[in-house]
Amino acid sequence: MDAEEWPSLFAASPDGRLLYSCGHWDNSFKVTSIDERTGKPGKCLQTLTQHQDVVTCLTVSEDGMVLVTGSSDTLIKIWDTF
Repeated sequence: MDAEEWPSLFAASPDGRLLYSCGHWDNSFKVTSIDERTGKPGKCLQTLTQHQDVVTCLTVSEDGMVLVTGSSDTLIKIWDTF
């Protein structure tokens, strides 16, 4: 299987300040600071739990304004990130 076929468990904001992650046991996805300008690097800024099962993939738009999550609950959710 090629790397392109694997679901994405991580995505960075276009400005490189935030890391979005999924695959967490609590059915959440997390927003973590990876830049000193957005807080202490490595600090979880937000945990969002809106899916009913594990979030299996996510991606962020090129402009950073939209995040899309997919879950084992068969739902895709679209999030405004501004």
